[in-house]
Amino acid sequence: MSRFPLAIENYMSHVLVVIGPKQPLAEAIRLMRLHEVRHLPVVTNGKLDGLISQRDIYLMQSLERSDPSRILVSEAMTSDVYTVEPEEPVDRVAREMVRRRIGTALVTHGPRLMGIFTATDALLALAALVEDDRVPGEEAVAEAIEAEKAPGRKAGRTGTKRRAGARGAKLGK
Repeated sequence: MSRFPLAIENYMSHVLVVIGPKQPLAEAIRLMRLHEVRHLPVVTNGKLDGLISQRDIYLMQSLERSDPSRILVSEAMTSDVYTVEPEEPVDRVAREMVRRRIGTALVTHGPRLMGIFTATDALLALAALVEDDRVPGEEAVAEAIEAEKAPGRKAGRTGTKRRAGARGAKLGK
């Protein structure tokens, strides 16, 4: 069990901009610029097919004679994406992203795409953990800390004040 069971749904971006796999790369570029995002989930009829990132686009553009209006998103996207459930602890997701050397986790519940968690969201979560006065799931964090201090267990990092907050909560979620 995670030491700080703060669900990823508290930190993910809920507003999603998606694209279809048969759209040209030029449309992905347009959407990324318009919405100031670096990742677009690729969806067909509500089903997650993959993810296209700014890095994928740069790679395709670096190829000789590449024309973004003639290359399909499906040709550049990553189909093996990291997905997590909304209840997954943020620390576990962040560690797995580091282990896989990826910048995005897609948050799904069954077949439904619910949000996206990026390295930027992870940094915002970290900032919130050190500066905010409120903790999403604060009771669970307090219980985890108390369980750690229970007789027979060695207390860890005593004297450290633990504070956190959620990006979603700040946005009036």
